[in-house]
Amino acid sequence: MNPSSHHFNFTSEELNNFLKIAGSIAIGVLTLFLLVKTINEVKTYSTIGENPLNSVQNVISVTGKSDMDVKPDVTTFSWSVESDGKTIDEAQSKAATINNKAIEFVKGKGVKEADIKTLGLNTYPKYETSYKGCVTPRSGATSGSSDGSVSSMVVAMPTIMPPCNSESVISGYTTSLSVQVKVRDINKNEKLVSELVGGLGSIGVKASTPTNTIDDIEAFKKVVRNEAIIKARQEAEVLAKALGVKLVKITSFNENGGGGYPYAMDYVSARPMMEKASVAPELPTGTNKVSSEVTITYQIK
Repeated sequence: MNPSSHHFNFTSEELNNFLKIAGSIAIGVLTLFLLVKTINEVKTYSTIGENPLNSVQNVISVTGKSDMDVKPDVTTFSWSVESDGKTIDEAQSKAATINNKAIEFVKGKGVKEADIKTLGLNTYPKYETSYKGCVTPRSGATSGSSDGSVSSMVVAMPTIMPPCNSESVISGYTTSLSVQVKVRDINKNEKLVSELVGGLGSIGVKASTPTNTIDDIEAFKKVVRNEAIIKARQEAEVLAKALGVKLVKITSFNENGGGGYPYAMDYVSARPMMEKASVAPELPTGTNKVSSEVTITYQIK
C-alpha cells in the first residue's frame, strides 16, 4: 500500500478538541511573550534621573541667581481724539482732520509708519431728554381782613398731574479715535518723546503716559539665564565636594525669570511742552532690571 494514500480521519468532536488545544497553546505563548516584553520594558524604562523600581534616587538641588540693569530703548504712548458733530460725517471728519495732523507731526519727527498703529475708532450718538405734558401744581393762598390781619388760610386742592412724557432724542454724534506710537532708539535723542507729547498737545491731541521698555528683551534674558546656570553648576560642584559625592546627571531644571517690565514716565514733567515751553523737559528713562533664577537638580552617587 502506498503510504501517500493514507488519510487521517477525525470525528468532529476530536477536531474541535484539537483546535481548542492549539488555540490555548497559541494564547499561552502570546501571553508569555507579552509578559516578558512588558518586564523588559519596565526594566529599561527611566524617568528623569533614576529608575524608581531599582532604588531610591539620591539627588541634590542648587539655585543660581543673576540680574542686570538694562537701559530702555523704546518708548510707547498713545493718543486720543474726540470730536462732536450734528451728523456722523461731521463728527468723523473733525476727528480725522485732527488725527491726520497728529500722524503727520510724529512722522515728521522721524517715527516710522510701521510704528504707528490705530487702536480704535468709535462713533456713538449723543442724546438729550425732553419732557412733555408736565403741569406744575398750584401753591396755597391766604386771605386777610380789611385791617390787614390774617383771618383765614385757604389751601389749594392738590392738582392732579397728568403723566409726564419724556423722550430721548439724538442731538449729535461723537467720534473717538485712538492711536499708539512706538518711539525707538530713545537714547539717541532723549528729548524726542517730550517733544512729541508737547507737539501733539498743541495740535489738540491728548497723549497718554509714555512707557519705557526694552526692545530685544529676550537677548538680555538669555545672558542672565546663562549666568544663573553657571552659578548653579558651580554651587553644585562645591556642595558635592563637601558631601563627598559625585554629580551624575541633571534630573530636573526650572527657571523663574522676570524683569524688563514697562516703566511709566512722569507725565507731569511733559505738560510744560503743551504750553509751548521754550525748553523741552527731559524725561529720564532710568533702567529696567532683567533677572533669572534657576533651580537644577542633580543625581548623585
